[in-house]
Amino acid sequence: SKSNGSACRLQAMVLDTEPIYCAEQIHIPESLGEILKAYAKEVIRQNPANVYEFSSRYFEQLCQSWADEAAGGVDMRDLQAVFDQLSQLEKDEITFEEFRNCCDIVDLNPTALANVQQLGSYADDTSASWKTFFVLLCTHRAQDRDSLVEILFELFGTPPDGLIPARDFEDLFKNIAVFDHAIGPALEAVAAMEGDVSFQNYLDAVPAATG
Repeated sequence: SKSNGSACRLQAMVLDTEPIYCAEQIHIPESLGEILKAYAKEVIRQNPANVYEFSSRYFEQLCQSWADEAAGGVDMRDLQAVFDQLSQLEKDEITFEEFRNCCDIVDLNPTALANVQQLGSYADDTSASWKTFFVLLCTHRAQDRDSLVEILFELFGTPPDGLIPARDFEDLFKNIAVFDHAIGPALEAVAAMEGDVSFQNYLDAVPAATG
């Protein structure tokens, strides 16, 4: 059963069962209060039927988010915050240093920014469309080309349907060619799209076989 599975996992943990006899033996980690407060709020908010299973998933996801951050990972909130900063610029072409400044304003993971600069071989004074830098940043959230495109539709698409004019999407899609050199057939399919397009239109026009 699920409860038995949880018990087995708990038994497999290395636990210190030695008794505590005095206050001097108690050493509370500095971040423990913040971690437990956030955890307790989620338990209360979601009121799970099985607290053990919920706790297991909660801390697994928390550990994964820490690992992603250490590796330069970003989430959609990070990307949305950077996108909002870049969208306020009164010009399309910027230097990588200007792109970094926009990322610093929203406290973006510096490892992710360093990865973008390294992958693109950008110098601080390299000039390009801010969308070129931004698409490369979005790859830190994507698992493959299609998931990257889905992220772009979510950020650049017009609510409520997330549509992007075909030519704007083509220009955006071309930025993927900076690091995806097998994009030729997909780019041809995108170039043939007309009107306002959705992510589903993209999937229909560009079969996975071309990716």
